[in-house]
Amino acid sequence: MQMQTSCSPNLCQNGGQCTVKDGGTNYTCACVGHTGRNCEINMCDPNPCQNGGQCTVKDGGTNYTCTCVGHKGRNCEEIKCVLFDFESGRLDSWSLTGTAFNNQPTYGDNPLARGKLSTNLKGKWFVGTCEDRPSPSHPVAGRQGDGPTGTATSPPFVIRGTKLRFLIGGGSDINTERLELLIGGSVVAKATSTQRDHPMTMKSFDVTAYKGKVARVRLVDMSSGSWGIINVDQIEDSYCSE
Repeated sequence: MQMQTSCSPNLCQNGGQCTVKDGGTNYTCACVGHTGRNCEINMCDPNPCQNGGQCTVKDGGTNYTCTCVGHKGRNCEEIKCVLFDFESGRLDSWSLTGTAFNNQPTYGDNPLARGKLSTNLKGKWFVGTCEDRPSPSHPVAGRQGDGPTGTATSPPFVIRGTKLRFLIGGGSDINTERLELLIGGSVVAKATSTQRDHPMTMKSFDVTAYKGKVARVRLVDMSSGSWGIINVDQIEDSYCSE
């Protein structure tokens, strides 16, 4: 007759590995992506992330993080009014075409380091398609110039307030250098720099008619000629200040 141990049958769920201890009278479970005595607890089931947030298990199943869209907080419970400030140093979840945005965002006030006017960036990062300084370790004042072209389309967000505000500079030809607001894939508003220069100024769209709609912004740089560049920073919803 075969002697039964605490691991026969295996009491560990969800692929957990059972190890006998205490002379066969007890056991432990080595869990992967789960926790609990028998690996029965999944920190993401039910999903604690609110407002469409995506839950990811971490720390061997004992903790989780929420990836939020248009929200912030431990469980995506707070509305995020600063939609895109680029302070992560990455174009997280943005869709790119062409090459203009491959080295974006840019660290620091790069044009100022070249002896030009300040970009008026907010924080330490901004998008500037003339620039080539994608990290603090890259050379100060590096530039890729006017040549590269392309687009960068943001992940979706929900419009909550009456205004969508943003800093914009660079080229001033709206046919080639612009920020677009997309609703359902269609352009409903667009803007370009006030003048051909590096300093960004605050502009806004009246989005009252689109409150509650899912939107994206698209940055467009389609010129390789003089001032074929775009600078953008601090894209925000006015909801939190209304």
